Amino acid sequence: MVSCGRVLFVKERADVDLLMTHIGPFLCYVMTIMKYICLVLHVDDIRSCVKYIEVDWNTVRSNEDYEVMLRNAKIGGLMATSIAAFMHCAVQFYSVTRCLMKNVVEVDNVSVTIRELPYPFYNEILDVRFSPAYELVLVLHVVSAFVMSGVTSVTCGLMVIFVMHACGQLKILIIWLNDIVQDNDAINISTVQRKMGFIVEHHLKVIK
Repeated sequence: MVSCGRVLFVKERADVDLLMTHIGPFLCYVMTIMKYICLVLHVDDIRSCVKYIEVDWNTVRSNEDYEVMLRNAKIGGLMATSIAAFMHCAVQFYSVTRCLMKNVVEVDNVSVTIRELPYPFYNEILDVRFSPAYELVLVLHVVSAFVMSGVTSVTCGLMVIFVMHACGQLKILIIWLNDIVQDNDAINISTVQRKMGFIVEHHLKVIK
């Protein structure tokens, strides 16, 4: 990211076309760092959510509740997998596409073909016009792209899984409320109060 920033704001800041071309990858770096920091800062909250999910699975009350949780878990897993596949494929496709591009420049009245890198690189650090410097930096770019897409995939995947689990728990609460309405023993006020208290407590845990 440092090298990319130096190219954008030091070397190419006067070239609007190149600046607009390379500002996207730079912002992607910045957003990835911010997402990673958020994950680190909220690691305790994430661990707590995982613990809640584990408790919910261990305290399933009926087959109907289990089916609801299983269905939402499958949807969440499918969405998380789709997000990860899309992110990795999109980022690596961009990297490969950029590598296939070539620029022809004149050096001492001689036309030289320069291979592109996925992301801007400051040549004063390492001259990537020649091998093996180009291959080394290319590998670093591909690995960093994989890490960036991985951070985004984890962030979005956790969000989807937690949201789908919460949706499943809310559906279960609706089932429990319907059971109270349809239960013939609902005439017993103490039983109704006990069930409603449990439902309210579980609802507060879900929305927390």
